Amino acid sequence: MIPINKREKPKVLTDALHELRSTPSVEVCWGEVRNQRPIREALCREQGGLCAYCMRRIDPDSSHVEHIIPQSACEPGQDVAYDNMLAVCDGNEGAGDGSALICDRARRDRALVVNPLKPETLRGIKYYGNGKIDSDDEAVRKDLNETLNLNCEAAYLSQNRKAAIEALNERMKSSASRRSIVSACKKRRDGIEESELKPEYAGALLYFLDRRIRRG
Repeated sequence: MIPINKREKPKVLTDALHELRSTPSVEVCWGEVRNQRPIREALCREQGGLCAYCMRRIDPDSSHVEHIIPQSACEPGQDVAYDNMLAVCDGNEGAGDGSALICDRARRDRALVVNPLKPETLRGIKYYGNGKIDSDDEAVRKDLNETLNLNCEAAYLSQNRKAAIEALNERMKSSASRRSIVSACKKRRDGIEESELKPEYAGALLYFLDRRIRRG
């Protein structure tokens, strides 16, 4: 999971809300917003093409809108507030029983402590060489492991993070000296942070890059 910086609300959402508010007897709510694809496009762009929770690749056609404050708990207007929206993956829906669900499909309407829109909730997150995600904060750890199910074996999340970490390590080892490895890590880290289309599992990659840089 990586911090997400919200950008300007898409004009299509502003226009849709104006139309709803101008239409008698129509509730202003997310379900009444007819053209949702451009909103997913905007969310995917600001998230670097990654699911806000598991960091798998998404696009406007494979994603859907998640509400940080669940729609069932929203005050009037909150479910159409752009700063309450994230783009997420399909949640492994349709794969096995409920234990195979991840991200918002596993979460359902449960409250979250961890929040990619609040960087302070991500600071204790760490990754292991086996691809597992964890946190020093007990509430965040519960969100990662239970509420969002981000170590789900059935979804191959840990396995895929491990493969991404191993590929990164091999790439960095190609630098001949310790100094050049550190320099390569810095370059790779900056490239990920500045990229409009981020690599899958970017949070895990950045964690190991920063750790290597600190070692010097």
